[in-house]
Amino acid sequence: MIRYSYLAFALYIKHAQLHPIGEAELISSIVTFFKWIGITAKDVGFKISSRKVLQEVLSLYSVPEASFAKACIIIDKMGKIPMEEIKKELKLVDLSNEAIEDLLQVLSMKSLTELEDSCTNTRIEDCYIVSGDDCVAVKSGWDEYRIAYGMQTQQLVIRRLTCISPTTAVIALGSEMSGGIQDVRAEEVAINSKSGVRIKTGVGRGGFVKDIYVKGFTMHTMKWPFWMMGNYGSHLDDNWDPNAIPVI
Repeated sequence: MIRYSYLAFALYIKHAQLHPIGEAELISSIVTFFKWIGITAKDVGFKISSRKVLQEVLSLYSVPEASFAKACIIIDKMGKIPMEEIKKELKLVDLSNEAIEDLLQVLSMKSLTELEDSCTNTRIEDCYIVSGDDCVAVKSGWDEYRIAYGMQTQQLVIRRLTCISPTTAVIALGSEMSGGIQDVRAEEVAINSKSGVRIKTGVGRGGFVKDIYVKGFTMHTMKWPFWMMGNYGSHLDDNWDPNAIPVI
């Protein structure tokens, strides 16, 4: 039941391209999610709610309503029989190979950390930021999970900011950038920091950072306009790929 609810919410984040970065935003997203799939206060039973949640998720993978019960039974076998057997049984409910791989990938995730971080068509404007770390941190996920998931951060506009961060950066790209970061435009930013734009990455991240456009930075106390570091060695687990080299 918990697996089903998490799966549905995780896929909703993918579908709506949300970026839950705080408790208020996360709670708001959960509420929006349940409204979106039609769960209301009338659905007081966990059985009713969980069925509607899972049915909405499976519909994203083109599982017909008539096959819903069969798919639930198969999903419940995860961890009990080999994954190859799960795949064979899911094929019998008319899922494509791609849909099966995506569905099982999400079902196998352990936390929202594996899904979070990407955004598209986003603006950060007219802010005054004081931080002990990077003022604006642009990310797209960690290591092998995000490489496989493949959701980029893109079409990001940052403008009219005043940023104070004495030891780090005004805009940091990474180090969790395995889904890729592209088309970032930063304009009219007043800087009181160690660096203007900082690219952070490391072996195992994969992904890319490209098409970064900067204009009209006012630099007060700054050591480097651009700063790039490729020695970030933290990883979610031991499954990261040492051959996954970022492209900058």
